[in-house]
Amino acid sequence: MIFQVETVILANMNSRFKKIVLFIGDALSLFLALATALSVKYRGAAFNQELINHLGPFSVVFIFWLIIIYVSGLYDLNIRVRSRRFLKAFSSALVSASLFSIIYFYLNVAAGVAPKTNLALFLAFFTIIFYAWRYLYQTISRAVPKTSIAILGNNQKSNAISIELLKNPGAGYQLELIVKDEAELAELKRQVESGKIKVIVVCDDFNSSDATNALLSLLAHRISVFNY
Repeated sequence: MIFQVETVILANMNSRFKKIVLFIGDALSLFLALATALSVKYRGAAFNQELINHLGPFSVVFIFWLIIIYVSGLYDLNIRVRSRRFLKAFSSALVSASLFSIIYFYLNVAAGVAPKTNLALFLAFFTIIFYAWRYLYQTISRAVPKTSIAILGNNQKSNAISIELLKNPGAGYQLELIVKDEAELAELKRQVESGKIKVIVVCDDFNSSDATNALLSLLAHRISVFNY
């Protein structure tokens, strides 16, 4: 079984929270792009009225935009904004969502708006705003210290967790120490007491009362311990 760290061990669901933040930011980017596009053509009371007229039909379209963005893989926490993979995924999502928007507005006369120029301006502003938002989020996310993890044990389970952590740096966790035998318990204790280790994953207690007692003593340092 492939061990999914973010869903099985890390109970605070950090990855899911980050994706929710991205989703909210993406939704706000869509509405901000719409308002910005309308502000280019309209002023004052005319802008307010046009914004009201556009909010309803564009809100429907935005639901599909967010679905397309998700399906395109842009909620992968490990994808870097300044990478070909991101640009390729975003370009694909933009084309698909744009085609859907054009079809929706030109077939749905009841929407009450004739987008044409407005849609073109929206696409231009959304591209800029979305990229800037994702770049800002990733910059801030990298600046936040990662939660340090120690693994107790040296077996297939510990190897699986190690690989999963290395494959998913965007989850916000850093593997600091692998305790391969009882002799390394002292190092684990030192790093926990110094505040470096915040989470311990137990894959093997070495059938030792010393290991159990060591873990119990470390609980006073307000760490999280998970048994796998």
